[in-house]
Amino acid sequence: MLGTATAESLGSFFVWAELDATGEAFDSSSGFTLPNGATRSLLKSSI
Repeated sequence: MLGTATAESLGSFFVWAELDATGEAFDSSSGFTLPNGATRSLLKSSI
C-alpha cells in the first residue's frame, strides 16, 4: 500500500506543478549539478 500512496502523491504533485506552471517537480532519483561541479541527489550514492 505504501508504494501506491507514494505514486498517487507524486502523480498529484506532478499534475499540480504542470497546472500551476510556477516551477518544476522532480522525483528522488533526480540529480542536480551544483556550481562547483558536484552532483547531489536525494538518493544516497557513492561520490
